[in-house]
Amino acid sequence: LDSGDAAQATLLADLDQALPDFLIRELREIEGALRRMEDGTYGMCLQCGDDIDFPRLAACPTAVRCLDCQSFHEKTHAHPRTPSL
Repeated sequence: LDSGDAAQATLLADLDQALPDFLIRELREIEGALRRMEDGTYGMCLQCGDDIDFPRLAACPTAVRCLDCQSFHEKTHAHPRTPSL
């Protein structure tokens, strides 16, 4: 097994783990949106309480923040840059 084969094996293992993590996160977001629909808070920003604009919900039905609050959240809760594919 040369270093190229080992690198490829590591990459494939990482990809195998990334997909389930992504799907689990997506499922949790969908379940959260369904709960908000049931309790009547779907489409309301969890941060400021204002309505989330329809175009945002159409693009991202699981959105929990309005565009302004999401932008602020991303600026103040930055994650360290990590390599990605």
